[in-house]
Amino acid sequence: MLFRGPSGSGKSDLALRCLAQAPGPLVQNGAAVLISDDQCHVTKTNTDQLIVSAPEPLKGLIEVRGVGICRVPHDAQARVRLLVDLTTETPERLPPEPMETETLLGIAVPRTQLCPHYPSSAIKALLLLAAVTCRS
Repeated sequence: MLFRGPSGSGKSDLALRCLAQAPGPLVQNGAAVLISDDQCHVTKTNTDQLIVSAPEPLKGLIEVRGVGICRVPHDAQARVRLLVDLTTETPERLPPEPMETETLLGIAVPRTQLCPHYPSSAIKALLLLAAVTCRS
């Protein structure tokens, strides 16, 4: 997932909650793994996939508001399968079918909006990621 939003919108906090999500009945595979916080590089492969990676000085680091910069387990890169735009608006009860997409570097990527301040937002993000991963 690639979280997008203005500074202070809750991207790092939502990412932290996704990282902490243990496997369970709703989220079978548990949490995602951090690739980058604050900045990222997005590149297109010759097989038309978007790959995200962290700038060297930021690898394995996440800003935890009120705690500071923390080192966490991370991967060097991952495929972008879902764009999550953070909003303060209440999301629609049911998302559009098919899911909206946005074109990045010539590749259509499923896109959704979430309000990061809901306690369930991390689970929602992981459920959406699992759904789009099954489709691709």
